[in-house]
Amino acid sequence: MKALMIPLSSKHDALQDIVCKKHQNVTNPLHYFICDGSGKIALTGDSNNGYFSINIESLSPGVYILKLYNAYTINVSTTKVVVK
Repeated sequence: MKALMIPLSSKHDALQDIVCKKHQNVTNPLHYFICDGSGKIALTGDSNNGYFSINIESLSPGVYILKLYNAYTINVSTTKVVVK
């Protein structure tokens, strides 16, 4: 099973965070990359926690790709993110 991403809404209904829940079979750490439409990396980070959030307030409006990789750099999830 792949990692699960759950978008959270702020009090103004603007998406500010993406919350990720790691499946128990995915090895730590979990690395993430958010790339813009041209493939340029806009955000990156990692987590050893079962749940973690990625703050996307700094991203300009547009379409991004969120990629999650396990400790062995195997892609465990790819998701489109639209920032308005």
